[in-house]
Amino acid sequence: MAHELNSPLGMLSLSVDQIKACFYKNKPDIFETILTDMGSTIERMGSLINGFKTFSRNTDENDFSFVSSGKLIRDCIEICKMSLKNHGIKFNYPKELEDVSIECNPTEFSQVLINLVQNARDAIENLDEKWVTLDIEINDFIKIRVTDSGDGI
Repeated sequence: MAHELNSPLGMLSLSVDQIKACFYKNKPDIFETILTDMGSTIERMGSLINGFKTFSRNTDENDFSFVSSGKLIRDCIEICKMSLKNHGIKFNYPKELEDVSIECNPTEFSQVLINLVQNARDAIENLDEKWVTLDIEINDFIKIRVTDSGDGI
């Protein structure tokens, strides 16, 4: 988790240095671009933190509740994206998610999905061609498939 947050924090730190340099060199036109990038990074960090909160909750109580499938899956994607990128793995996932209410234990749901993606990452870590794909089908039920560039079991 620390590594997932350190990357965007490093980007924010670099951006602050760039703003200082622009200020001292009197180049205000570059400020907007830097500030836009900083805003995007802060939003990404917020998504990561929300995903971590969902993932780290205690599951002892076996609490089932109705939750947004889209939010759960997006939080998991945010957690997995940086890890896969850091391992040089292309991550294919749906950019738009149909949002349906599902009854589940949100923490266990997140843990299972993140573990599937991490297992795929570990299986292909040493391959030349590295990709992981997350497919989601929503009909009368939700079908989630994680595939990777490995040979399989």
